[in-house]
Amino acid sequence: EIRIYTVIQNQSGFDMTGTVKFFNGDALLGQSDFSIVNGRLMEKWADWKPTYGKNNISVEISNTKKTIKK
Repeated sequence: EIRIYTVIQNQSGFDMTGTVKFFNGDALLGQSDFSIVNGRLMEKWADWKPTYGKNNISVEISNTKKTIKK
């Protein structure tokens, strides 16, 4: 089993939340929600057991929302 990493950098001017998804081709390997402060970096990862043959790993960020402080 290996761990696939990505880094999210928030330079949007506001805090935000969302979901990061890891894929091998069209197959979802894992996903997790995140909450990140403006100007910060955040590591996210998914554990995966590689299979023999061609693999096409990608990462997608979805469901992003601006966080408004009250």
